[in-house]
Amino acid sequence: MRRQRVPILVYHHVYGDDEPELLQAADRSGAGVVAQSQFFRQMRYIADDGWRVVSTTQVVEWVTGDGSLSEKALVLHFDNGWLDTFTVTFRSCSD
Repeated sequence: MRRQRVPILVYHHVYGDDEPELLQAADRSGAGVVAQSQFFRQMRYIADDGWRVVSTTQVVEWVTGDGSLSEKALVLHFDNGWLDTFTVTFRSCSD
């Protein structure tokens, strides 16, 4: 039996720090909604702490015994595929 766990971080929206949608989401306790600066800090922590981002396909292959994963493997999931999330996260990771 596999004892390793693979965290899956789910983001619904990643907004620029000054976007009004960020404040609206906070008023509604928007789980999975973060500011660009928060996202950037989280990605920096993940990288600095030695975590490896893997795909859900790699996790499925690992679960079925057809693949292996790093001890510090995790998945990033961007729910709904919003354009603002792509543009903000891509910009964050490119800087």
